[in-house]
Amino acid sequence: NEIGELTALIELQLQENHLKQLPPTIGKLKKLRSLYLEFNQLQEIPTSMVSMTGLHLLFLHNNKLEQIPDVL
Repeated sequence: NEIGELTALIELQLQENHLKQLPPTIGKLKKLRSLYLEFNQLQEIPTSMVSMTGLHLLFLHNNKLEQIPDVL
């Protein structure tokens, strides 16, 4: 999964892409400040996202999430 190689990203907009899951390597994006994931089909969030220490904005509405991991 190449997304983990994009370590300089500060904003990532993935809304309305019918995503069902995120790769665990997304946790490598430590400089990411804003992540837009609304209007997808996500059922869970990878716990690796706890490593995303720069993340300030996370938009998850209109997905199929039943819960968000406690570590987030």
